[in-house]
Amino acid sequence: MTPSANIDPHKVAVTGCSRYGKGALAAGAFDDRIALTIPQESGSGGTSSYRVAQDQYDPGAQSGLGHVQTSSSAAGDASGSWFRNGFGSNFGNAVTKLPYDHHAIIGLVAPRPLLVIDNEIDWLGIDPTYTAGSIGKKIWDALGVPDNMGYWQSAPHGHCQMPSSQQPAIEAFVKKFLLDDPNGGDTDILRADGSAQADLASWMDWDVPTLQ
Repeated sequence: MTPSANIDPHKVAVTGCSRYGKGALAAGAFDDRIALTIPQESGSGGTSSYRVAQDQYDPGAQSGLGHVQTSSSAAGDASGSWFRNGFGSNFGNAVTKLPYDHHAIIGLVAPRPLLVIDNEIDWLGIDPTYTAGSIGKKIWDALGVPDNMGYWQSAPHGHCQMPSSQQPAIEAFVKKFLLDDPNGGDTDILRADGSAQADLASWMDWDVPTLQ
């Protein structure tokens, strides 16, 4: 510790957008020293469900859901590769063989605070991200700390451009979990401002337990 730096090591947060959103989620999931995790618009390999994305993907489509990022795009993309070569081709249409999906990665942060910021952009996965976020939030519900997790998919805007409407949610999480202000605002958030659908009856085959 370095007290002279005026840094509290128990109040460390991590955030990032797009590929850095994937990194922020991974850091928050695997390093329990991180007090607050805020991934933004992380898409495939981040807060999007591989199974839902593959179910919606139409390789013949020129717009809309056909552009949704699948597991294959996590291994190669115009903006760079995020996982090893062959990752997507190993699974592709066989994503159901994976022993997990990304709601489980989201859940690794629990019970520590997490705020997922998403954007209604087709290739990020409008339904896949909202579905993974909705299922992931139930892990915090099961642990009895629903206020520690928020998910918000805003109306479409430029990638990685934070709209002012989401600023109060970010401030609430920072005040409550980094500044110890219990009156910082509402942090029990599950919200999609546009057309996103989370068909939990099709994708969630378990009931929310009560965990200790």
